[in-house]
Amino acid sequence: MNMRWRTPGAEDDDRQLVMSRSSDCAVSSMAGIPSRSSLLPLFVACVLIVSRTYSASITWIGGTGPWNNPANWSPQGVPTAGDTVTINSGTVTADNNSTFATMNWTGGQISGALTVAGGGVINISGSAAKSVLGPLTNAAGGTIRWSGTGGVRVHKSVGNNFSGRIVNQAGALFEVQNDSTVEYVDYGEGLPLFTNAGTYRKSAGSGISTVGIRFDNTGTVEVQTGTVRLDGGGNASGQFTTTGGAVRLAGGDFVLNGPAAFGGDVKFTGGTVAYTVPITSFELSGGTLVGTNVVTGTMNWTGGQISGALTVAGGGVINISGSAAKSVLGPLTNAAGG
Repeated sequence: MNMRWRTPGAEDDDRQLVMSRSSDCAVSSMAGIPSRSSLLPLFVACVLIVSRTYSASITWIGGTGPWNNPANWSPQGVPTAGDTVTINSGTVTADNNSTFATMNWTGGQISGALTVAGGGVINISGSAAKSVLGPLTNAAGGTIRWSGTGGVRVHKSVGNNFSGRIVNQAGALFEVQNDSTVEYVDYGEGLPLFTNAGTYRKSAGSGISTVGIRFDNTGTVEVQTGTVRLDGGGNASGQFTTTGGAVRLAGGDFVLNGPAAFGGDVKFTGGTVAYTVPITSFELSGGTLVGTNVVTGTMNWTGGQISGALTVAGGGVINISGSAAKSVLGPLTNAAGG
């Protein structure tokens, strides 16, 4: 930033105040300006204005290192809340003070805790795999938008000090614009977790987008095109809706702690499913219904098996159809009125 200075009463006495951003404090050089104590308040005010309003595009060049080291970025300086950040490679160790307006993530690993603040955006793109080694949180008002062919790998290992997980909070949007996979590296310590209390939306890609880790949905899953496949089980008590695609709960252990809120083409096709409440609306196309269950509404059974005790209560209905074989592994009771 260049500022022109003219000494009162002098002719052609233009002098410059030059400021450049290398950190939160501006670096200055005062060419030809006399040292006067009266200039100090003006100089300090200018520095404060620059440090609070300056925004830049910054690229990670630090290899493996901490987010808050100015030398790890080009141009040099720790990103601020107004900056656009690009990470193409390396391992970035973030913390709760790591801020940005937009992050473009095309490769490399993120370690430590990183939060997308309200109004912030992470654009995940490119063909390279990206790794999440610590908690990645999308706060209310934030957006994570995932395109490209590269998968997202979530690492969970106490022995390796990896605490990878994805948290999409209420009011946040995780938007999928590809047919790729959220996958995990198997350290033999169980599946990492994707928690969705906001909106998980597939808006592009006519193929299958797979979540291979545990997916706890208490928010909304929206599928506008293609298929979302959940292979890691999880809490399926939230809302699942399709307007032009499908949802397949295809693997792992699923739990419903309330009536299924399914709209459109949503089916259980693999793994196990356990209800903790009466079944009011449910389609079993594969996998296994486990536990002791009561059907008070309508259950459509086109494939898979029923384990444990299942009772059709008065007014309840099970419709058995389709060409696939079905197996009854426990008592199936049709009560009076069922």
